[in-house]
Amino acid sequence: MSSTKTGISAKQLQRELGVTYKTAWRMFKEIRKLMTDNVNPLSGQVEVDETYIGGKHKGARGRGASGKTIVMGMV
Repeated sequence: MSSTKTGISAKQLQRELGVTYKTAWRMFKEIRKLMTDNVNPLSGQVEVDETYIGGKHKGARGRGASGKTIVMGMV
């Protein structure tokens, strides 16, 4: 949202995330609100983790599945 000169619209967020417009608009509003806070939430000790969610597993062997989404969290 902040990396482009004009930002992005809630409609573009809807298309990129595959959610409804109402959900994208609310997410957009919350992100903007959090960006205006003068808080440095990632100071001190920060824990980061990632995982893959979704996709269909084809076959009994192997770890991979196509169509997965990367999800990352920081505390």
